[in-house]
Amino acid sequence: MSLNNDGRGKRLGSLAALVLGACALTACSGNNAPAATADTNTTAPKDGGNAYELVMQQRTDPVHGERVAMRIAYDICVEGAKALNQPAKPFPADPADPAVERNTVITDGRSYVRKTEQLSDANTEKMQPDQGCEFSIWPVTTETLITHQGKATRVKRDYDGKITTETDDDVLSQVAKSPQDNSHFSERRTVNGVNLRCMPKDDPTLAALLKATGTQDLCIYEKDGQLLNADGTDMVLYSRVTQPVQIGGTSHDTIVEPVSLKRLDHVDPATFDPATYSR
Repeated sequence: MSLNNDGRGKRLGSLAALVLGACALTACSGNNAPAATADTNTTAPKDGGNAYELVMQQRTDPVHGERVAMRIAYDICVEGAKALNQPAKPFPADPADPAVERNTVITDGRSYVRKTEQLSDANTEKMQPDQGCEFSIWPVTTETLITHQGKATRVKRDYDGKITTETDDDVLSQVAKSPQDNSHFSERRTVNGVNLRCMPKDDPTLAALLKATGTQDLCIYEKDGQLLNADGTDMVLYSRVTQPVQIGGTSHDTIVEPVSLKRLDHVDPATFDPATYSR
């Protein structure tokens, strides 16, 4: 089937790039297919002075489905440990929080902050038979990106609490491009109180994305031009992506969804100060 008719080829190309570039903001689980969400350099609402706080999360369906294949690998490891007469450490219980990653974006319409929290990264460094098949969850890590007054600063807090800071010129968010055609996002939906527009299931572009990337759902904010990526395209606020089959024939869907979106009357200037996040 050709996707060049009626501009669908161009549309698929831009959307596929959006989906495949999404890992920059919401990390993929392991080496799996990407979960579609906002670009790394998500900008503020288009009109300066519009202040918002957006909270998004990544989770799996089934809940903590990313750990099913890991449990199978653990069980295989335990059999190896038995052969070595090595006691195996217990497999940890699933975290109570279903989210594997959480993103918080705050913007005043000109500057913005995006804080990414990795909540349940797997630590398999010692999951070997001779080390007792130890499987654990790394401590929460954070990466905060601040774009303010022409600078882009990343503040990273690693597993061991070490903090690193990098500052560069904020080049990408200054690149203005023509708005995208969002007419194919025509199905209205509300997720956690946030109004969205989604691609209908029978849309040829979504069907092509499903075949190419496993994307089953793709939604943007109800109003065009309010929550934008650095390239001028609207942020993806909801997506569902089927991951490739893993060990033991297991698979799961990765869901990125809004938790909340609220308008702010005022944003504390300290929000855009990198020192706030490096203490």
